[in-house]
Amino acid sequence: FEMIANTSTYGSEAGLRSYVKSVFVQFDADNSNSIEPNEFRNLCIELGYNFNAAELGTIFSIIDTDHSGTIEFDEFFEWWKQSDRFRLHDARKLQLYRAALSQFRQYDLDGNGKISMDEYRTIAKQSGWNKTEKELQAMVQKLDTDGDGEISFDEYVAWLNWGP
Repeated sequence: FEMIANTSTYGSEAGLRSYVKSVFVQFDADNSNSIEPNEFRNLCIELGYNFNAAELGTIFSIIDTDHSGTIEFDEFFEWWKQSDRFRLHDARKLQLYRAALSQFRQYDLDGNGKISMDEYRTIAKQSGWNKTEKELQAMVQKLDTDGDGEISFDEYVAWLNWGP
């Protein structure tokens, strides 16, 4: 599905609200009119957010402004409007972003939301890059702007210069 949320694209706040409602319903797997933590985790993964359990819990708590233990649509809508990830204002950038997410998922072999050095080596070998270990490490270091030894999706998008 599309990941764009600005009122100019949808013509009005009501148009945007209608679109975001359709996304909300898609992730409300049990049709409870709210999103539980496990549904929120699935939503985040689908949208390219790869948070650990503690981060997910914190973010969920921030979005769940009434502290009910679930995210109702109004809470979800406010989060959606404020999230930087959805501030893609032109169709070309949106297509590039979606391509980047698809490509990143292919490289993230274990699905943990990061490309490790081992995964990068595997990609390099499969792609026939013929790089030395030192060259591969230098390439990962260039992309790994937070210095954790792995490439996150945000670092990947920043490197591609395809982000919002």
